[in-house]
This record gives sequence, C-alpha cells and structure tokens, in this order.
Amino acid sequence: MLWRGSRSASAERLDSTTQQWTPQLLGRFAHLVAGALSGLLYGLSLPKADLGGLAWISLFPVLIFAVREQRPSSGAATRALASGLVFGIIACTFRVYWIVETLGLYGGLNQSAAVATTALLILYLALYPMLFVGSLHLTRPGYGFAWLAAAAWALLDWVQTWMLSGFPWAVLGTTQYQQPQILHFAALAGVHGLSFLIVAVNAGLAQLLFAQRGKQRLAGAIAVLLPATLILSWSAFHQRALEAERTGDPIRIGIVQGNIHQDVKWNPQRAQSTTRKYVDLTRGLAHSSGPLDLILWPETALPFHFDDDSHAIYRDAVRELAMEIDTPLLVGSLGTSSVEGHPGLFNRSFLIGRDGGLQAYGDKVHLVPFGEYLPLPWLFNYMQELTAQSGRFDPGKQHAVIPLRDRGPNMGLFICYESIFPSITRELARRGAGFLVNTTNDAWFGVTAAPYQHFAMVVLRAVETGR
Repeated sequence: MLWRGSRSASAERLDSTTQQWTPQLLGRFAHLVAGALSGLLYGLSLPKADLGGLAWISLFPVLIFAVREQRPSSGAATRALASGLVFGIIACTFRVYWIVETLGLYGGLNQSAAVATTALLILYLALYPMLFVGSLHLTRPGYGFAWLAAAAWALLDWVQTWMLSGFPWAVLGTTQYQQPQILHFAALAGVHGLSFLIVAVNAGLAQLLFAQRGKQRLAGAIAVLLPATLILSWSAFHQRALEAERTGDPIRIGIVQGNIHQDVKWNPQRAQSTTRKYVDLTRGLAHSSGPLDLILWPETALPFHFDDDSHAIYRDAVRELAMEIDTPLLVGSLGTSSVEGHPGLFNRSFLIGRDGGLQAYGDKVHLVPFGEYLPLPWLFNYMQELTAQSGRFDPGKQHAVIPLRDRGPNMGLFICYESIFPSITRELARRGAGFLVNTTNDAWFGVTAAPYQHFAMVVLRAVETGR
C-alpha cells in the first residue's frame, strides 16, 4: 500500500510538472509547428495529391504566427526566419523530392550524391519562404498587411524565374490548374497573379481571426472577399470573351506515345525497333482517326542524330511515313549544327512536311541545369558523370514559331523543361504563335509526382497565353 501511495504521489508530481512546462514548450516551438503545418498543406495542394483547395489555407498557420509576432519582442526575428525555413523545407521537399530518383536511377549518380544534391536544391528553394516570413516581421500591424504579404510572395515567385538561371517549379498558383473558374484569372495576371490572390486570402484570414483591432479585422475580411469577387467577375467576363473569339477552322492534331523505357531508350541497338514502333503507331493512328493537320512525337522520341547521314535509313523511314499518310510529323530527336566553328549538339524537334521534306525545326533554348549542361563545373565536378549520361547540349538561339499550313495558325514550339517559364510562352504568343506545342519526355521522372506537376504547369502556360 505504501508503495502504491508513493507511485501515486510521484505520478501527481509528474503531471503537475508536465502541465507547468507544456504551455512553455508549445510556446517555444509554436512557430516551428506553424511552419511545418503550412509546408504540409502546401505539399498536399500540389499535383499529384491534387488537394488544390488546401492552397487557400496553406499559409494560414505560418501567417497566424506572423500576425501575432508583428509587435517587437525578443527573438521575434529569429523565430520568424526559423518558421519560414521549416515551412520552406517541407513545402519544397514536396516540390522536388523526385529529383533523387531522376539523378540516381536515370542519371547515373550514386544514391548519396543524388540525395545531397537534392537536399542542396531544397535548402536553396526554402530560402524564399524563409525570406517571405522574415519580411513580414519587418512590417507593423496595419490595414494593408494581407496585400503586402501577397506582394512579397509574388515578388519572390518572380525572382525564382531568373535567379541562378531560374527554377519556378510548382509555384503556389500551379495548385489551381484543375479549377477552371479560378484559372481564368491566370489569363489576366499569370500564375504569379494567382499566387498573389492565394496569399492575400491566407493573410486576410489570419488578420481577420487574430488581429487585435476591429479595423484590422475588417481589412482582413476585405482581403478574403475581394479576391473571390475579382475571380468570379473576371471568370464570367473572360469566358464570354473566349466564346466570342472562336473563329476559323479547328486544327486536328494526333499524338503518338511510344512508351520506350528510359533504361533501354538510349541503347544504339534499339534505334531500329524504336523507329519501327513509332512508325507503326503513327500509321495506325492516321488510318483510324481520319485526316489530321499534324502528328506529334515526344521529345527525343528517336534517340539518335536525326540529321546525321549515319542514321539515314531511319530518317528515310520517317520521311516516307509522312508522305504515305499525307500528314506533317513533328519528331523529337537530336540535332547537330556548327557552333562557333565546332559541332554542336541540340535537343531538337523536326517538322517533316507532307512531301517528306524537312520543313522546319526548333531547338531547346533553356536547358536543364545538371541534366543537359553542367553549370559551375568547378563546384559541381562530381556531377560530370550525370551530364555524360544525359547529354551535354548547346542552347538554341531562339524558340521556333513555325507555320503549320499555308493559311493556318503558326505553331509555337517549346520543349519539356521550358514549360515552367511563363516568359517563354508569352514570347511565342507575341511573335505570332496561334497555338503552342510542348514536346516532352517525362520518363526521367519515374513513378513520382513530377509528371503531374509538369503537366499542371503546361496548363498554366496555355491559359496565360490563351493558346
């Protein structure tokens, strides 16, 4: 009995101590919990999870902390930066975790190097959310808090499009790619405009619920309601405008996907079987679908130098196919051209006309760092093996705008990774592209969320340009 009594007393003292310290521990780590929760919500809003609605509350936890920390206090700046860093690490892990598999399984790097390289990229990308939350600490409670937060986020999104050659992969606005009524706004303000509104709503909710003054809460309510009103109004207007603009004959385009496994694709002994598979699939499509204006093959569908005479037998088979089915073919392959007196290698798509002749071609201009070229080789020398595996390409001079037929619209061509850059498709539209074509090979991504994220970004490029 005495033993039981002493155990009970000890338990009571432990409970008392726990109750005393728990609030302090929660208070000490609340900013980190808020950052982690925001990172998780952001990640789940991305493709492939596709819980896009979570984006509208994804920043709410970290912004609650920002609203409450806007008053000067000891250590507030450090807590703000730590919260933003945790948020960024988790969110950016969802964005680019798949790079480990791409570098390791398909790029030839050992697992440790692949993980280390991906971790460095995550840490770099996490700096942007960290700066975002840290910048909010510099403000003071005010009526414009939500709009300042939205502007800061949009600015940092834009910086990602060009800093260190740019990597705006799966930015916040991309989460809305399955929401047609919301997507219309991207035609007005682009993906960064969508991000702006999403952050404004998140910050407005935080201000509405946690600001100390009534007028600040009113400002938060306005920041929540105004984006919704703007999106619905613009969506209705833009939908009517699109319907009124529909003129001319439709373009009928066929797509052929050979589904050649990445492990065997670049085996020279597979060139013949790969070419035959694409020829057979294309012939079957042409015979079953009726007249087509264009048939598309993926990026590097033919894994050899298409314009090299050593592969003339395969090139001739493709040209004969175009004449047989009386349909132009856009064929992804490798191309060579002279670069400053030296042979250059290009990621290229060739347009083969109905007569079997080479009508035009387009090169990839914005290459994939570490995959198609090695930046800062003095720093990343250990990745030489990766670029040797995937190719050391030269950038094209200009994105191609190609006439499809005598009186039809021009085709704007951009290849794979270039789809993450809004400026490229806007440039193509300005130069007269009536429709856009993105050829890609997402087999490098394996069975991950990356192909879904990539597709979402192409959807945004189409909406932004109206193409």
